[in-house]
Amino acid sequence: MSNAVIGVLTAATASMQYKAGKQAARGYAMQATQARIEARQASLQYRQQSLDVMKNILATQATIVARSGAGGIDAFSGNSDTLQTYALATGVNELYTIKDNQILALEGGELQAKQYLIQGRAARLQANAQALGTLASGVAMTKQAMPK
Repeated sequence: MSNAVIGVLTAATASMQYKAGKQAARGYAMQATQARIEARQASLQYRQQSLDVMKNILATQATIVARSGAGGIDAFSGNSDTLQTYALATGVNELYTIKDNQILALEGGELQAKQYLIQGRAARLQANAQALGTLASGVAMTKQAMPK
Protein backbone atom coordinates (compact mmCIF):
# COMPACT_ATOMS: atom_id res chain seq x y z
CA MET A 1 0.00 0.00 0.00
CA SER A 2 1.32 3.41 -0.87
CA ASN A 3 2.10 6.09 1.66
CA ALA A 4 -0.63 8.31 0.25
CA VAL A 5 -3.29 5.65 0.69
CA ILE A 6 -2.08 4.91 4.22
CA GLY A 7 -2.15 8.64 5.03
CA VAL A 8 -5.67 9.14 3.64
CA LEU A 9 -7.07 6.08 5.42
CA THR A 10 -5.38 7.05 8.66
CA ALA A 11 -6.70 10.61 8.49
CA ALA A 12 -10.20 9.43 7.61
CA THR A 13 -10.26 6.93 10.47
CA ALA A 14 -8.94 9.48 12.96
CA SER A 15 -11.51 12.01 11.76
CA MET A 16 -14.36 9.51 12.22
CA GLN A 17 -13.12 8.66 15.71
CA TYR A 18 -12.98 12.34 16.62
CA LYS A 19 -16.47 12.99 15.23
CA ALA A 20 -17.86 9.92 17.02
CA GLY A 21 -16.51 11.27 20.29
CA LYS A 22 -18.11 14.66 19.70
CA GLN A 23 -21.40 12.97 18.82
CA ALA A 24 -21.28 10.80 21.95
CA ALA A 25 -20.63 13.91 24.06
CA ARG A 26 -23.62 15.62 22.42
CA GLY A 27 -25.77 12.58 23.18
CA TYR A 28 -24.74 12.64 26.83
CA ALA A 29 -25.44 16.40 26.97
CA MET A 30 -28.93 15.75 25.63
CA GLN A 31 -29.44 13.06 28.28
CA ALA A 32 -28.30 15.55 30.92
CA THR A 33 -30.85 18.06 29.69
CA GLN A 34 -33.54 15.37 29.75
CA ALA A 35 -32.60 14.42 33.33
CA ARG A 36 -32.96 18.06 34.40
CA ILE A 37 -36.34 18.34 32.67
CA GLU A 38 -37.61 15.16 34.30
CA ALA A 39 -36.42 16.37 37.71
CA ARG A 40 -38.21 19.67 37.17
CA GLN A 41 -41.40 17.83 36.20
CA ALA A 42 -41.18 15.70 39.35
CA SER A 43 -40.61 18.87 41.38
CA LEU A 44 -43.73 20.44 39.89
CA GLN A 45 -45.74 17.32 40.73
CA TYR A 46 -44.57 17.59 44.34
CA ARG A 47 -45.53 21.25 44.33
CA GLN A 48 -49.02 20.31 43.18
CA GLN A 49 -49.18 17.74 45.98
CA SER A 50 -48.26 20.51 48.43
CA LEU A 51 -51.11 22.64 47.16
CA ASP A 52 -53.51 19.71 47.49
CA VAL A 53 -52.38 19.12 51.08
CA MET A 54 -52.86 22.80 51.94
CA LYS A 55 -56.36 22.72 50.45
CA ASN A 56 -57.08 19.60 52.50
CA ILE A 57 -55.84 21.28 55.69
CA LEU A 58 -58.07 24.28 55.07
CA ALA A 59 -61.06 22.07 54.26
CA THR A 60 -60.51 20.00 57.38
CA GLN A 61 -60.18 23.13 59.53
CA ALA A 62 -63.34 24.56 58.00
CA THR A 63 -65.26 21.31 58.56
CA ILE A 64 -64.22 21.14 62.21
CA VAL A 65 -65.22 24.76 62.81
CA ALA A 66 -68.53 24.34 60.98
CA ARG A 67 -69.51 21.14 62.78
CA SER A 68 -68.50 22.57 66.13
CA GLY A 69 -70.46 25.74 65.49
CA ALA A 70 -73.48 23.78 64.30
CA GLY A 71 -73.41 21.79 67.52
CA GLY A 72 -73.26 24.89 69.65
CA ILE A 73 -69.67 24.20 70.73
CA ASP A 74 -66.86 26.77 70.84
CA ALA A 75 -64.80 25.81 67.77
CA PHE A 76 -61.59 27.23 69.18
CA SER A 77 -61.36 25.42 72.50
CA GLY A 78 -61.49 21.91 73.90
CA ASN A 79 -61.87 18.94 71.58
CA SER A 80 -62.49 21.11 68.53
CA ASP A 81 -59.24 22.97 69.09
CA THR A 82 -57.42 19.67 69.64
CA LEU A 83 -58.81 18.28 66.38
CA GLN A 84 -57.77 21.40 64.49
CA THR A 85 -54.28 21.27 65.97
CA TYR A 86 -53.97 17.59 65.08
CA ALA A 87 -55.18 18.20 61.50
CA LEU A 88 -52.78 21.09 61.12
CA ALA A 89 -49.82 19.15 62.56
CA THR A 90 -50.52 16.16 60.32
CA GLY A 91 -50.84 18.37 57.26
CA VAL A 92 -47.67 20.32 58.03
CA ASN A 93 -45.79 17.06 58.53
CA GLU A 94 -46.97 15.91 55.11
CA LEU A 95 -45.97 19.27 53.59
CA TYR A 96 -42.43 18.94 54.96
CA THR A 97 -42.16 15.42 53.55
CA ILE A 98 -43.35 16.62 50.16
CA LYS A 99 -40.91 19.55 50.24
CA ASP A 100 -38.06 17.15 51.05
CA ASN A 101 -39.11 14.94 48.14
CA GLN A 102 -39.20 17.97 45.87
CA ILE A 103 -35.65 18.92 46.86
CA LEU A 104 -34.46 15.34 46.43
CA ALA A 105 -36.01 15.18 42.96
CA LEU A 106 -34.29 18.38 41.84
CA GLU A 107 -30.93 17.49 43.37
CA GLY A 108 -31.12 13.93 42.04
CA GLY A 109 -31.83 15.22 38.55
CA GLU A 110 -28.94 17.66 38.73
CA LEU A 111 -26.61 14.92 39.98
CA GLN A 112 -27.68 12.63 37.16
CA ALA A 113 -27.17 15.46 34.65
CA LYS A 114 -23.65 16.04 35.95
CA GLN A 115 -22.89 12.34 35.64
CA TYR A 116 -24.03 12.40 32.00
CA LEU A 117 -21.84 15.43 31.31
CA ILE A 118 -18.85 13.69 32.89
CA GLN A 119 -19.52 10.62 30.73
CA GLY A 120 -19.73 12.88 27.68
CA ARG A 121 -16.35 14.45 28.46
CA ALA A 122 -14.85 11.01 29.01
CA ALA A 123 -16.24 9.76 25.69
CA ARG A 124 -14.85 12.81 23.89
CA LEU A 125 -11.42 12.43 25.52
CA GLN A 126 -11.33 8.72 24.73
CA ALA A 127 -12.22 9.40 21.10
CA ASN A 128 -9.53 12.09 20.89
CA ALA A 129 -6.97 9.66 22.31
CA GLN A 130 -8.03 6.98 19.83
CA ALA A 131 -7.78 9.46 16.96
CA LEU A 132 -4.29 10.49 18.05
CA GLY A 133 -3.33 6.83 18.38
CA THR A 134 -4.62 6.15 14.89
CA LEU A 135 -2.65 9.08 13.50
CA ALA A 136 0.50 7.91 15.30
CA SER A 137 0.02 4.38 13.94
CA GLY A 138 -0.47 5.78 10.44
CA VAL A 139 2.72 7.81 10.70
CA ALA A 140 4.59 4.72 11.91
CA MET A 141 3.17 2.61 9.06
CA THR A 142 4.12 5.30 6.55
CA LYS A 143 7.69 5.38 7.88
CA GLN A 144 7.94 1.60 7.65
CA ALA A 145 6.64 1.60 4.10
CA MET A 146 9.23 4.17 2.99
CA PRO A 147 12.11 2.79 1.01
CA LYS A 148 15.37 2.80 2.90
